[in-house]
Amino acid sequence: MTSPSPGEAWKALADECVHGALYDSPERQPFPRCLPGTRVHLLEKLHHAINHEERKIIWLSGESGSGKSAVAHTLAEEFRSNDALAATFFFSRRQSIRNTPARFWLTISYQLGLIHPRAKDLVIRAIANDPTLLKSERSRHDQFTQLVLAPLMFLRRYWDGTGKKMILLFDALDECEGSGYDHVDQLVDFFTEALQDGAPSFHVVMTSRPYFHIKNIMQHSSSVFSICMEDFDSKADIELFLRSSFDEIKCRHSLPVPYPSPSEADTLLLVDKVSHRFIVAATVVRLLKQKRSSELRPFVDALLQKQQMRSIDELYHDVIESSGHPSACPSLLALILSLRKSMSVNDIVSLINHDVRPTLDSMAAIVSVPPTDSSNPVTMYHTSLRDFLWDKTRSRHLYVAPSSAHCRLAHACLELMRRSLTKDVCRLGNPSLLHAEVDEFSARRDAVIAPALAYAVSHWLDHLCEATQDDRLYQLILTFVQEDLLCWIEMASVLDVLHTCTITLPRVIGRLQTWNSVSEGDLVVDLLYDAYRLVNEFFEPIRQSSLHVYHTALALSPTKIKLRQVYSKDIASANTIAVEGLDQHWSSVLRSIEFPDSEVHCISCDGRLAAVERHESGEDRRVELWDVMAGVMIASKP
Repeated sequence: MTSPSPGEAWKALADECVHGALYDSPERQPFPRCLPGTRVHLLEKLHHAINHEERKIIWLSGESGSGKSAVAHTLAEEFRSNDALAATFFFSRRQSIRNTPARFWLTISYQLGLIHPRAKDLVIRAIANDPTLLKSERSRHDQFTQLVLAPLMFLRRYWDGTGKKMILLFDALDECEGSGYDHVDQLVDFFTEALQDGAPSFHVVMTSRPYFHIKNIMQHSSSVFSICMEDFDSKADIELFLRSSFDEIKCRHSLPVPYPSPSEADTLLLVDKVSHRFIVAATVVRLLKQKRSSELRPFVDALLQKQQMRSIDELYHDVIESSGHPSACPSLLALILSLRKSMSVNDIVSLINHDVRPTLDSMAAIVSVPPTDSSNPVTMYHTSLRDFLWDKTRSRHLYVAPSSAHCRLAHACLELMRRSLTKDVCRLGNPSLLHAEVDEFSARRDAVIAPALAYAVSHWLDHLCEATQDDRLYQLILTFVQEDLLCWIEMASVLDVLHTCTITLPRVIGRLQTWNSVSEGDLVVDLLYDAYRLVNEFFEPIRQSSLHVYHTALALSPTKIKLRQVYSKDIASANTIAVEGLDQHWSSVLRSIEFPDSEVHCISCDGRLAAVERHESGEDRRVELWDVMAGVMIASKP
């Protein structure tokens, strides 16, 4: 295998980056930021720590809705304006690509390479020497050492020479799925290594909620300096924010002056009711902005009459119950929160085959709803809405079980695929052509596969794994696997999600076997198992040329499997004819995997996981945890 050229290596890294995690990415709009004149003392504390604190990792903690992301964004803007922002990563539970550490180090490496040509050269050379560094299966330590630490060591010397104080800023560590002990502990350990010898030129700033496991890690590290949001009184800041917002609303409505806006006493009472919770104040303002001029004063009066408004939960209840769609809103919110990736209004409509715009518009105070013709996704203004909906003690009668939302999404995905999947979807015609040999293959694919259909193909298995048992859903699955299973495999290849889908299939089979309606020898289970074995057996041919699933893989599959019987018409029209020599059943060997320069110490009871000790340079050793069936490394530790 030839090494990639410098241009190819850099492009490959750029393609793997999570560009939406950068602080100024359009994906994060509307940007949360501090109103001028607010958070003054907190920002001064952060600046002082960055300029003078010997401990180089600064952890800003705060409860949900306290304004951590607004402070982080404001800090990023300030340092970017002074050309002193090295890299950012804003985690988000709402975005599947931003709620995992899988591409974190790649994204940081790319940003460091943009700072100086020498740093870029170090990154490119590392990728050229070992292209597998870009794979999510590679150990995080290898990615950090070669793609981040190496350029960072050069940049440290460069920054020391300029006298600049640089920062790397990572927001919302708590929103990283599985962000338990290992991920945060690894992050702190790695940057402690990078900050050895004082590193006067840069600091690392991290924010998160004060979850116990994160707090425990931060408090036990001698490299971490902690700042708590709750140590700074936000009452005056909230008052300034509300007064500024009232003035903006007056201008927006062209209200006469004087206008019966909240009196001084009413304003102070309102501030007191929402004290210490910026998210409550921000939600109140968004509610006000939805009102017509004649509704503003009565709405403020109604707010002032409420006994409970310190809690965001009360506002969420009010918005949903007064929306005009009180029964539809909770289920729609649960559905949107259960999506594996955020989607635009039009794509949600296409996926579930229902116009959700009126319902979404009625919740505009808590949900960011882009214009109808926009490709921007529908998002929640704050993650506290997820916490509220998924906690039955908080949402009470508005609660919708996540398993019900996943059931609805699995049903919607299958219905959409039943309506839309066709054989040779890209009209390639020639099954001998690889995707790489087809002119403008990506453009042809994107022209015929709408985003909603691409989502359904990629994620129906994920939703099925989490769905509650449902007879209607089972009947839909039964029809799908008998008529559309091969088309789905083809489409997964075209979309380059074949590997992730294959990994999920065993989980789906196990999930279905727990359903009361599924028995031994069930046709659904048998066909899904055959699909899993077929893809594993012929993975590379199908991945590189989707039509091979019909013309090679199925035609050369064992003669007595259910998949071959159900799709016999496709075998009759295949380009490959097997006269003899085919097995009758699948081999007992699921997958062969080698571990060079390593020792396999133990295998899990179900045979799925293997603990492998890898011998590295010198006497260094590393323990790796492998998913043997999927053929990927899922964890690594020195």
